[in-house]
Amino acid sequence: MGTRDRYYVEDYYEIVSIIQILLNIKNKNIFYWGSSAGGTASIALSTYHEGTTAIANNPQTNILTDSPRRRNAIFNNEFHYMDKEEIIEKYYHRLTLATLMKHKQYVPRLFFIQNIIHEPDVRKNLNPFKDELETSNLNLKNITYWFYHDKDLGHAPLGLEKSLEYLHTIMQFENF
Repeated sequence: MGTRDRYYVEDYYEIVSIIQILLNIKNKNIFYWGSSAGGTASIALSTYHEGTTAIANNPQTNILTDSPRRRNAIFNNEFHYMDKEEIIEKYYHRLTLATLMKHKQYVPRLFFIQNIIHEPDVRKNLNPFKDELETSNLNLKNITYWFYHDKDLGHAPLGLEKSLEYLHTIMQFENF
């Protein structure tokens, strides 16, 4: 989230861009991967870093649909001198990934990997993300949704072996 004055995603994007230049890596060869809040960061970073790919497993896409306890902790820690309405009005693009994409007018190449059987994630993250994007007038062709069913995993990320299967498929799909 950052602070009132700094959005840390922008800072991370600048750091990665410097490393990218030093190592002479093309944007199309940069993949941001994460699960849960790491998936959120992956999508946000790829939205800033055009031409890159985000791979997100069960990402949290909307802070406003999160539990009141967690949402209030974020608001109190990061924006403690502001009331909720002011935070939402001024920083809405940091609170939902769909709004960030609208704000940047860019939809990154995104592989959204979701455990569809975990109802809280579907209700609080997947559906609001899809609904908000559908009304955005953005081109959504860069988003691929992959759903799996694993009652035991719930919100937890896929294991290493399954994650690598997805990564290999994506890299073949992207002609890496």
